[in-house]
Amino acid sequence: FLTKHLNVWIQTDQALYDMRAWDKCADAKLDIEEFTPGGTHAHWTCRIAADLASKIDVAAVSLLFNNPGKPEDGVVTFTRFYVPEAAIEETRNASYRGWQIEGHLIVTSGDVIDFNQIESDIRADLVRFNVLEIGFDPWQSTQMSTSLMAHGANVVEYRQVVSNFSEPTKELDALMRKALIKHTG
Repeated sequence: FLTKHLNVWIQTDQALYDMRAWDKCADAKLDIEEFTPGGTHAHWTCRIAADLASKIDVAAVSLLFNNPGKPEDGVVTFTRFYVPEAAIEETRNASYRGWQIEGHLIVTSGDVIDFNQIESDIRADLVRFNVLEIGFDPWQSTQMSTSLMAHGANVVEYRQVVSNFSEPTKELDALMRKALIKHTG
């Protein structure tokens, strides 16, 4: 409440997640191509989650894959981060330039994030993967979610409120502790 509503930043001695557990789940050899038709994990299903943020902040699109009927195989996630070119040039965050060079950021031209590029990338995902649904917070996403529905996507509203995050937060923590989530690091 203090941070989100009153803009009062707080400090804590205890993090929400054990970042060492998260780091242990990293696998730099993961290849998203394994989840495309013909890949060894082509039968895995995909759920996409998009957080479009504001037009000048970082937007994220995560693809979460799992093997239907085999929860012991865990979850594999790939995430794309988008920032506008102006955020790099204005050095809104000193790390952006390095993350861009390392390939961790997709930089869209102009002063604001190009939502058309994000939508285009998601539409390509719909063709490449066995996508069950796309979750969007309705804030900032009405046009994109409507367009994706018109292209046959199963779009699910997922509001970013505490009641929607409690159980998934616990589930992510459990997956990390059991090393049942893999990411590219």
